[in-house]
Amino acid sequence: MEVQAQNASLRLFAEKKLTLSSASDISFAGKKRITLIDGGSYLRLEAGKVEYGTTATYIRKVKRTMFAGANSTPTPSISIPLVDDLIRNGFFDEQFRILDDSGEPMANVPYFISSENGETFKGVTDNQGLCKRVFSKESAKLTVWLGVLALERW
Repeated sequence: MEVQAQNASLRLFAEKKLTLSSASDISFAGKKRITLIDGGSYLRLEAGKVEYGTTATYIRKVKRTMFAGANSTPTPSISIPLVDDLIRNGFFDEQFRILDDSGEPMANVPYFISSENGETFKGVTDNQGLCKRVFSKESAKLTVWLGVLALERW
C-alpha cells in the first residue's frame, strides 16, 4: 500500500495508540530531516547528524556501544511539490522565525500553531529558529505558542 499527500501534509492521528508494524522492516525517509517528538523530548535525523533533545533526564540503556566508520543508506526517491507550486495553486503560506531578546535565532524550541479555522501545526524550531512553513487553502489568523505553553497543547 502506498499513501501520498501531493498538495498538503499527511497526518495520522489516534485518540489512544497508533502502531506501525511490519513483518520485515520499516523505513522513514524525509528529504530534509526526520523528527520524532513526544512529551518535550525529540530525536532528529538530518544530513548525517543524529540529535537528541529533552526537557527532562536523558537515560541511555545499552549493553554494548560500538563505534564504526561512517555509513549511509540510499533513500527512496519521492516526488513532492515545491513551495512555489503550492503558492501558485492558491495556497497561503506563513513561516515563523523565533528570536531571543538579542535578535538571535532560538533552536530546538517547541512550538504549537493554531489557525482560526481549526488547523493545528506543531514541531521544534530548527537551527535557524524556523518553524515549518504552514500552508492553507484560505487566509486565516494564526496564533503561536512556544515552550511549555506549546507542549501543553500537543
